[in-house]
Amino acid sequence: MLIEHPTTGEAIAARELAKEVGIKAATLERRWYNGDRGARLVRPVNPNLARVRAMSEQEKARLREMADKVEARQQERLRKSAAWTLLTAPRLGDYARILRGETS
Repeated sequence: MLIEHPTTGEAIAARELAKEVGIKAATLERRWYNGDRGARLVRPVNPNLARVRAMSEQEKARLREMADKVEARQQERLRKSAAWTLLTAPRLGDYARILRGETS
């Protein structure tokens, strides 16, 4: 499908234009069929999503690392709680023995 480029006016494939502006081709084609043209056709889907797509791989890796650290802290808090004992105890009677201080 050929679409008129919003800035140059040249005919360009929808997939190429979508890649150029950083949105999915299906989104671009749906907008075109709905009557969007020019700047409205190539607007970002969501400003936050556009920002994330523009992030470098280093920034994405840093965010993944931060998310992993938060997850690890949450898991550690769970392990220290009585709920963890309940979740990992094979039988309910084991929890009572743990509370009484009996270990085997």
